Amino acid sequence: MIVALALPAPIEDEVLVAAAYANLFGTAQPHAQLAGVSPSLTTVKRRLAEAGLRSRVAVQKTLLSDDNKAARLSFASEHST
Repeated sequence: MIVALALPAPIEDEVLVAAAYANLFGTAQPHAQLAGVSPSLTTVKRRLAEAGLRSRVAVQKTLLSDDNKAARLSFASEHST
């Protein structure tokens, strides 16, 4: 017995990719819900990868220490015009 899988139509792929571009740091599942499609999570990830979208994680920027703040202020004061 051969089972045919229902693949998203090309227009659904376009909507999915547009939803992903609207929120680059979102996950695949909300993108699919936003686009109104209901394929498996694996299919959504594959379609986004085919469109050149990879998963991303926001990088946490380290906070400036008091020494760094003082050094920056000193540099700015010395080099201001």
